[in-house]
Amino acid sequence: MADMYGDAKTADNPKDAGALSGSVMKDPKVMEARFNAAQAQLAGHASVEARIAALGYCFGGAVVLNTARAGADLAAVAGFHASLGLNTPAPAPGTVKAKILVLNGADDPFVKREQYEALRKDFDAAKAEYRVIEYPGAVHAFTSPEATELGQKFNLPLSYDAQVDREAKAEALKLFGANLQK
Repeated sequence: MADMYGDAKTADNPKDAGALSGSVMKDPKVMEARFNAAQAQLAGHASVEARIAALGYCFGGAVVLNTARAGADLAAVAGFHASLGLNTPAPAPGTVKAKILVLNGADDPFVKREQYEALRKDFDAAKAEYRVIEYPGAVHAFTSPEATELGQKFNLPLSYDAQVDREAKAEALKLFGANLQK
């Protein structure tokens, strides 16, 4: 797991999480440096073979998507209920190495239609291999069993969806299985 907030900081509420993730997203160089440090640490581990993939949830989804856009040496990336805030320049044709999978709730109010359009436009122009799946009826944090309770606690549109969680994870496993084989 990458320390994307820096200095081992964590957040237990939306206000702090938003502030911490926002500070990283405002500075793509910090985001990239922290991701690259984690990737280098992982790549140096004896159990790791040549191909590396990344997955992220919410803010982490934005990180892996932006890292792929920036041309990171990754076999594949999957973003679950990923924020589509793009903070890296539009990729040039041929620079995106990773196969990309976006797994979002179709009813997630945190992700706007124009963000999907911008993502698709950039990836199409870059000739990137990507797929976007939007699950009808699903909202933000659909993979987290605590999401419904947290949504009620913080008055946010969060909700766990066991079926969508299973389907999205199965799609990610297919992506990784197809792209991490020797």
